[in-house]
Amino acid sequence: GLLLNVMPCVWPVIPIIVMRIWNQAGENRVRSMGLGLAFCSGILLFFAAIAVLNIVLILGFDRVFQWGDLLRNQVFLAAMTLLMVVLGLFMFGVFSIGIPASVTSKAGTGSGYAGSVGMGFLAALLATPCSFAILAAAVAWAQTQTLGVATFTLMLIGVGMAVPYLILILTPGLLSRLPKPGGWMERIKQGLGFLLLLIAVKLLSALPSEWRISVLYYVVILSFCVWMWGGWVSYSTTRGRKWLVRGFALVIAVIAGWAILPGQAEVIDWLDYDAAKIATAADEQKPVLIKFTADWCSSCSIVEKFVYMRKDIGKLIEQKGVLAFKGDTTLGDNPATLDLANIYKEPGVPVSVLLLPGGRSKKLRGLISKDDLKEVLDTLPDATR
Repeated sequence: GLLLNVMPCVWPVIPIIVMRIWNQAGENRVRSMGLGLAFCSGILLFFAAIAVLNIVLILGFDRVFQWGDLLRNQVFLAAMTLLMVVLGLFMFGVFSIGIPASVTSKAGTGSGYAGSVGMGFLAALLATPCSFAILAAAVAWAQTQTLGVATFTLMLIGVGMAVPYLILILTPGLLSRLPKPGGWMERIKQGLGFLLLLIAVKLLSALPSEWRISVLYYVVILSFCVWMWGGWVSYSTTRGRKWLVRGFALVIAVIAGWAILPGQAEVIDWLDYDAAKIATAADEQKPVLIKFTADWCSSCSIVEKFVYMRKDIGKLIEQKGVLAFKGDTTLGDNPATLDLANIYKEPGVPVSVLLLPGGRSKKLRGLISKDDLKEVLDTLPDATR
């Protein structure tokens, strides 16, 4: 809350607001204290509105999600990682959030106690072009907390923003000691952007390994789209061009998200690679599928998305009684890595090996399609119940 006051949108107007309230009070210190408290209550009213919004979100979705378990949810962790990256880009100035001129024009029109309350609310609102990322991150965190903790914390941010105003209103002589606005404010803002990126890395590390590479790829594409959104247009850009550029950025983000990000839970019950179990299954004339993959392999992610995440493929594998093994070749000393080269004589991934009854085998290399796999599976008889 204190840091919100050193944002470039807020710091330069603090003396203006303080002197306006002081001039309204005249020489009456009691009145200046009353106006100052009214102004601060307006700031708290803004954060109370945020707290109410947070409560509505928690109560509205609690029937579907158990918020206490959110940080164990892969989709939520991925979404929070992407949100922190976008908010970090906001702090770096890649894009901005604007306030309508009709609202900003009313920022200094309040008079009396009611006007001071309104002016405090508007002061907090007008800080959002700089503080949006901090507030959004705070609300996102509050969604994982109990109602009491979340509400108390959000209101405490409001107290942190309001207290310096009250101190300066009561002792306006301190205004002359305030540092002058300058580049240091922007550096603080950008420094907070790195903090948000650090949080994103922490969230990313909690994701399963098969999710991390997909989310990292999408982070780059999403960052490019955000840069298009904010950097390819300016205030003077025509409305038509803005719609075109931002619409194109949105389309790229949506299509890339659909193609890259994991869209659903595993539809195949993969077993960890085990050469002994594979040999036993082959001796018992059971069909075996080995998917050799690696975390760093982008082609493997594409095969996973368009072949092995398909429900019809998962159903067919179950119908044919195929034992499915995942051969992780991420590291050079993994058993699957060694067997891929020494036993199956394959130079790299992605490759899927099918060991079929009768000693037959089939290898599907590279960017296979679901029809390539389906063609082999269709030759197998249905599993006996």
